[in-house]
Formats: sequence, C-alpha cells, structure tokens
Amino acid sequence: MKILVINPGSTSTKLALFQDEQRLIEEKINHSHEELAAFESIRDQLPM
Repeated sequence: MKILVINPGSTSTKLALFQDEQRLIEEKINHSHEELAAFESIRDQLPM
C-alpha cells in the first residue's frame, strides 16, 4: 500500500511517500515570509 503524507506548517510543507512502512521519498518545501505576506488568509492561497 502506498501512503502520501502531507504536513503543512506555518513556514514549510513536508511531504513523504511510503510503500508499506518504507519511506520512498521525503521533501520539505520552505515558504518565505515575503511569499506568504501576499495572502491575507489561507483561503486566499487557493486558486479560484
């Protein structure tokens, strides 16, 4: 079984893909203050 884990944080998002109990991929995406300052709320980050 494959499991995709997404852990959104305040300044980064962590992703991991597991096959059963083995981690296949792990990634951390950092979000700069300038990047986040463009949005008033989390909902504003969604494309509409």
